Amino acid sequence: LESDYQRLLRKHARSADEVNFQTPFIYFALHLEPESSTLPSAGVYSDQLLALEQLSCACPPDWHILAKENPKQNHFARDAYFFERLACLQNVTLLQPDVPSDQLIDGARIVATINGTAGWEALCSGTPAIYFGHPWYRELPGAQQFSPDMDIRSIAETQIDHSCLEKQVSQLQDKMLRGVIFRKFEALCPEFDHNQNLDDCANEIALFLTRNGYLAR
Repeated sequence: LESDYQRLLRKHARSADEVNFQTPFIYFALHLEPESSTLPSAGVYSDQLLALEQLSCACPPDWHILAKENPKQNHFARDAYFFERLACLQNVTLLQPDVPSDQLIDGARIVATINGTAGWEALCSGTPAIYFGHPWYRELPGAQQFSPDMDIRSIAETQIDHSCLEKQVSQLQDKMLRGVIFRKFEALCPEFDHNQNLDDCANEIALFLTRNGYLAR
């Protein structure tokens, strides 16, 4: 049987063939809820509709916003009020979760997100990104923190120097600690050594605590 959430999503969300991709648009990637990237990491923007409402007001009159539902989302945080509130935003269209993100990033003038990976993917593609929270890529070229009085058109004209982007990412990597925390990432390394990883994680945590005065040297 179709759940209330599925019924509401079918009623309000549009498929790719129902959307005009020729008009300038901002792609807004909705986060899965509950998730730490919104609560607590997003502050007041843990209410994702608040971010969309403010972005809607800042959006140029001849632009629109395509907000895609997260593929992993279910009924949680998506009651009838959520969809009613979203429907009040005349320049925002909710997309079905199966609309390809790469198609949206490639076609968007700007990608907007709270803390999502979509912002990083946009920067890699040469598309400027607006963020509302505190994503790890916030200081990289082309990333811009949202402000209600920001000039959307000017931000869309931002040129991202890919060599500069690579250099700053490399500098960030130099600050990172060794070790893999989430098991699903182990598969990314074909020569992953589980025991060595345990040692690396323990040593890096101890070093961090010592450097910051939590452990005696």
